[in-house]
Amino acid sequence: MNKNNLEIKAEMIKEVSPCVYEIPIGFIPNMKVPGRFFATPEMAANSFEELEDWNLDRNKGFPSIMQIAIAATLDGVVKCSYGMPDMHSGYGFSIGGVAAFDTSNPNSIISPGGVGYDINCGVRCVATNLTKGEVIGYKKELIDALYRNIPTGVGGKKKRFIKKEDIDDILAKGAVWALENGYATEEDIENCEENGRVEYADPSMVSERAKKRGFEQLGTLGSGNHYVEIQAVNEIFDEEIAEIMGLSRGQIVLMIHTGSRNLGYQVATDYIKEVKDAKIDTSNLFDNQLRSPKFNSELGQKYFHAMGAAANYAWCNRQLIQYRACEAFKEVFESIKEVEMHLIYDVAHNIAKIEKHIID
Repeated sequence: MNKNNLEIKAEMIKEVSPCVYEIPIGFIPNMKVPGRFFATPEMAANSFEELEDWNLDRNKGFPSIMQIAIAATLDGVVKCSYGMPDMHSGYGFSIGGVAAFDTSNPNSIISPGGVGYDINCGVRCVATNLTKGEVIGYKKELIDALYRNIPTGVGGKKKRFIKKEDIDDILAKGAVWALENGYATEEDIENCEENGRVEYADPSMVSERAKKRGFEQLGTLGSGNHYVEIQAVNEIFDEEIAEIMGLSRGQIVLMIHTGSRNLGYQVATDYIKEVKDAKIDTSNLFDNQLRSPKFNSELGQKYFHAMGAAANYAWCNRQLIQYRACEAFKEVFESIKEVEMHLIYDVAHNIAKIEKHIID
């Protein structure tokens, strides 16, 4: 498909309910379902401006609205292609892009480009028993302790605490491996998405190079927009839910944002190359980054199981970062207060999963 021949009409996109915008079938050729994105009027204006800039210079990467529409052309997609409020231009899918595919459809695809390079990048929120008033005077000491305990960045490596033969176990068990080895509690597992482990993971589908790259990075924080952030609860919107979560105003919480590090990156690299080498027909595809095997094909299943293994690595990684962060807090506050932490949630935002839903 030649993107320069596309006639893009932004006025086709309508606000169908407050903060919900629909990209209709026909916005670009071959859409099988509409696109929808969720945005305030101000956020939507930014997305429309991004689309207008691309219309003027089509050498730029696809804007997020186009990426939502392009995802709606993929085989097996159902109901809508979605853009969440954080949507912005990404690799293949829009960042913040979500789509469901009917696995009973023999043509349904699984998209390594859609999942992306940082498999199971996600966010973990951990509550502490400390208050902003107790912590505010110890910010420097706490930050120094976190840096000592949690290596960061491109080359960040943790002093070796696992054996090479542990990697397959970690890829198969995810955060459950951390529980078995004293780095997690039952509550941590219970409050983590998928209980910190997907059953479809198969370590044998992960290359030795990927495993080698992941060996020294377990328990480390990625670069870019990844972080361990000390936060304070500023406002409660639902007292009942806050009480269930054990949250109150002024309470210190820890937010952890990172993924599967170089192991996940290598899994994505390996399978994106395999998909490219498979010479899949792309004549109806607007973006070759979304070149995808059929889900039920041999290659589609290999990727699915390898991606699951990388996802498990990421859950174990965030669990270990939580454990090391707790150690840092205890170092700083050991003479002041006994520190307690409990996991509120851990949710992935770069992943493909099989889910069952009641429809209609």
